[in-house]
Amino acid sequence: MVILTGIKYIQTNMKFKDVFALVILVSFAAFATWKGMQTIASVSIIGFVLIIYKNQMILLRTILLNLVKSAKQAKLGQFEVEIGDKTIDSNRFQKFSTLTQILLATTSSEEIGLLAEISKVDKFELKETLKLKLRGLRDKGLIAHDNATLDSSTQVWATQTGKELLQELMTPPI
Repeated sequence: MVILTGIKYIQTNMKFKDVFALVILVSFAAFATWKGMQTIASVSIIGFVLIIYKNQMILLRTILLNLVKSAKQAKLGQFEVEIGDKTIDSNRFQKFSTLTQILLATTSSEEIGLLAEISKVDKFELKETLKLKLRGLRDKGLIAHDNATLDSSTQVWATQTGKELLQELMTPPI
């Protein structure tokens, strides 16, 4: 019964190359166990588990990469690195309009950079990897998109509010 359930899972959820890799890894693990090669058997079993849980591993890898990308400080032994956001001079910040002050307080430097990239062109081709960041910009009224939802859209562009925010940020202080 367990074997039939496993076969049904393989038929519905796995591609041929994954099944082929599993067969190879199980063969390596069996041979290595028979010959007493624990290291090869362990690596084969780990590979087997990674292929079975491939979707979860991809999600875990994405989470770890995003965690590393958003890190502001790292320490390895005596080596320490600290990355900080560039800040705007408080005197200049107080000269901005109230709307700009609110938007700057709630918008990350990555989002401002993305908005600047979008505003360089009339219509920005939407990339799947940017949709999460673009949602934040859309929710603040800084960008608009061509379809009813951002998920179904193919292009985005800066709204008048987004353009005004960038204009105010790019204006040199007096």
